[in-house]
Amino acid sequence: MTLVDDLRSFNRFYTREIGLLNRRLPGGDLSLAEARVLYEIAQAPAPGRTAADVGRTLRMDKAHLSRIVARFRTRGLIESRISPDHGKHRMLSLTDAGRKVFAGLEAGARHEIGDLLAPIDPAGRARLARAMDEMRAVLERSQTPPPGWRLRPLAPGDVGWIAHRQARIYHEEFGWDWTYEGLACQILGAFVLGFDAAREDAWVAERNGSIVDAIFLIGGCEFFRSLNSLYYMG
Repeated sequence: MTLVDDLRSFNRFYTREIGLLNRRLPGGDLSLAEARVLYEIAQAPAPGRTAADVGRTLRMDKAHLSRIVARFRTRGLIESRISPDHGKHRMLSLTDAGRKVFAGLEAGARHEIGDLLAPIDPAGRARLARAMDEMRAVLERSQTPPPGWRLRPLAPGDVGWIAHRQARIYHEEFGWDWTYEGLACQILGAFVLGFDAAREDAWVAERNGSIVDAIFLIGGCEFFRSLNSLYYMG
């Protein structure tokens, strides 16, 4: 299958698992599109958001968004007022009735997702969090590190993982065979066996518990290991 096929298959699986195929969301009588619009209005700081802002955030068709906003007004879920900063902008915010509907939707969604996650053990939840983070970073093409980054010292198992990852990357990108792993292990092993805390150190960069980079300072020169390549800089 192609990547397009894989992503479509995942979308079908995901929408089924979290109940997006149902006509209405749990905890209320709104559709998914209506709930997303209500969410964006609910999360806006005072004095609210314009419909245009909501549409840009959700990348929603203007006519579709306009019909949703009109239904919300008819039901008394939202109110609008003139922006203090721009006389032609009307800021949308929730009414008391709107906040009550939103609270019901939030509670229903949290309960449903909680039930979905309940059978998953902590290790599985960590894998799920990392996978979601990776998908989001790739699809958003984001250059800004998301929450969950940290730089830490080496821990047991890190050096072996780095050698493993180097061997995999050089095989996938350059076609090198398994014997390259011996060189990586030799370099890293020499660092461990001859470690001089006065002149050397190493750090691992993690994102949501997953190693994404490491830096080694060896005998006054840097040994830099990224997910793409291995360099000596001296």
